Amino acid sequence: MEITWLGAGDEERYREIRLRALADAPGAFGSTYEEESAFSPDVWSSRLTSDKSVNLLAVEDGATLGMTSALIEDGGVAHIVGMWVAPEARGRGVARYLIDTVAGWAVDQGLRELTLWVAEPNAPARALYESCGFRPAGERQPLPSDTSVMEDRLVREVGSGLLAERSPLPDGLDARLAEQLTFVIEIDRLKAILRQSPLAAAPRRENDAEHSWHLAMMVLVLAEYADEPIDVGHTLRLVLVHDLVEIYAGDTPLYDTAAGVDQRERELAAADQLFALLPDDQAGHLRALWDEFEERRTPEARFAKAMDRFQPILLNWMARGGTWKTFDVTADDVRARKAVIGDGSGALWKAARQLIDEGQRRGWVR
Repeated sequence: MEITWLGAGDEERYREIRLRALADAPGAFGSTYEEESAFSPDVWSSRLTSDKSVNLLAVEDGATLGMTSALIEDGGVAHIVGMWVAPEARGRGVARYLIDTVAGWAVDQGLRELTLWVAEPNAPARALYESCGFRPAGERQPLPSDTSVMEDRLVREVGSGLLAERSPLPDGLDARLAEQLTFVIEIDRLKAILRQSPLAAAPRRENDAEHSWHLAMMVLVLAEYADEPIDVGHTLRLVLVHDLVEIYAGDTPLYDTAAGVDQRERELAAADQLFALLPDDQAGHLRALWDEFEERRTPEARFAKAMDRFQPILLNWMARGGTWKTFDVTADDVRARKAVIGDGSGALWKAARQLIDEGQRRGWVR
């Protein structure tokens, strides 16, 4: 797969793909096929020759897999519009590749933020964008092409430095302490990374920091159900560290196969970047904890992973479906993705299967 940058002379190709996208997914755009099919050649030319925009195609073996555009707006913002992936190419990471290309272009342009709008009913698209690092901006508006549908604005920082650079630490701090505080401040970003699981206590989704805290409490309460003896303190360290890389890599929804295509590569790069903020001894220690969780090579890591997969089942149960409905998965899908619970706790895997089976009986999962 490669990216084609469209420019003068590509008007016919751009028009063809854009109209194909509008016909395929009319609810995803702020315009309509009827409106744009009537555009004059000058309109298509102006879109491709502006120095305030970029228009991209994802191409493989001569076939167009997807497209997007981005417009430079006031305040150092690049507005992504017209994101579309051909039906036959969905699930292959095309949209993420396009977004990453736009992000690189935005950095080159000296911009600080990406923004886009996503229609409220389009949960898979929202999940994809949030896995790419976007978060809600708190703004809503009617979809221009269908005012009965609301859309939300999402934003993502690009080219920004560490959080600590926004308000630099005082000169003269001990160098080791300064590195540690920079890391502590940076991991505040975890509170802004949204997961797909709905909270039981509020009408919103949980963030990564809340998830990690919940797992820590589950370890304390449920440790007696581990199949092998575990060091509870060590297991707590594993669950507190396990999602830190999502600060840079974003959350990858369990049931979104497209988002998981390059998950391992993204998370390895994020681990290298994040833990390097710490003094060498602590960087090595936290990286070893993260690696241990990922590889599940110890009883503690296997139980920690069991907690990680069991907790969302409880939240989906309380939401009477939750992400099971969002991603339209089957009970067999859920069992397959959650079977790893049994590697750490046979008792909790039995309980998980009971919840899944009863959820299926109640119509909360297919």
